[in-house]
Amino acid sequence: MSATELTPAKRTPWVIPHFHLVLALSAIIFLVLAHVTDRRMITGLDSDGFFAQIRDMAFALETNTFDPIAEPLYAVHLVRFLIVYPWFMAWLNGMPALIDGLILLPLLLTVALARFNNRYTILSLLIFLLPLAFSYRTILVIVGMANLYIVLYSDKREPWRIYLSGLLAFLSSGVTLAWLIVVLINAKQFKKQQIALYSAVTILFASLIASIAQKITFFTNAPKGASKSSGILSALERNTIFMSYNTDDTKRFVAYCLILAAVTWFLIVIYRMGQQYRALLYFFLTAAASFVFEGLGPIAFLMPIAWVLSGNLVMPKSNQSKLLPQDAG
Repeated sequence: MSATELTPAKRTPWVIPHFHLVLALSAIIFLVLAHVTDRRMITGLDSDGFFAQIRDMAFALETNTFDPIAEPLYAVHLVRFLIVYPWFMAWLNGMPALIDGLILLPLLLTVALARFNNRYTILSLLIFLLPLAFSYRTILVIVGMANLYIVLYSDKREPWRIYLSGLLAFLSSGVTLAWLIVVLINAKQFKKQQIALYSAVTILFASLIASIAQKITFFTNAPKGASKSSGILSALERNTIFMSYNTDDTKRFVAYCLILAAVTWFLIVIYRMGQQYRALLYFFLTAAASFVFEGLGPIAFLMPIAWVLSGNLVMPKSNQSKLLPQDAG
């Protein structure tokens, strides 16, 4: 053999790996389908509770009636309003659904570009299909918990992912609870960001307390006939399974029961993996905690569940070892 044959060919900088080609194609397909199916963050429907929150907050700010001291829950709704403000302005100005998709795209890319054992995974591109099945608010929550998983169990442990995940978890009280538990359990892994992280934990905890207090107060004083139970039990009835059962929505009831059964099976599988995976078990157990008050808990963990089942997992100790650089094919 000649010297030329023995020398590895240098990778041309502008050559795009196959994964990135598929990534670009997936992003384009998502934008096209989102536009064609008119997928939006802001629905404009009075029956949409989240839209009601955003609309009322916009009105309060416009009329200078915003008073978080008199109504602490206003502060929670303000943060949620600021998170979705770009989408709100797109809706307010009558922009096409394509704009909503473009605003969402950078957040989807934070999940799609996750690396495990120094390789990309095609399974991460599932994140581009989920917006066609769930509301954009639910997708933001999914992106939040996916980024928290990436920080803990992948090669990409950038600190900004922790704060992004906490911000997006803010959109759901149940997922906020899950985020707080996971971060506190894994606090030792965030030593360099302790001051900023504990500040974020304090803010999220305060918001969670405000949300829980408001829900308990509302359902305790709910008018007769508004719920089959009273007090805290009536708050628990807002759980997606109970709501679909009470409204005779058989399809949703069966779907959520199957999700709950799948999550239960998944937790049993992780438990049987042994003591070294206990931290991972605790990560997913928080889905059960958030499921008590709503159904977003298990749904928020869709990407982490898919990654674990497909073997995309880097435990903290093994991630400290040097990994050989490889390009995804």
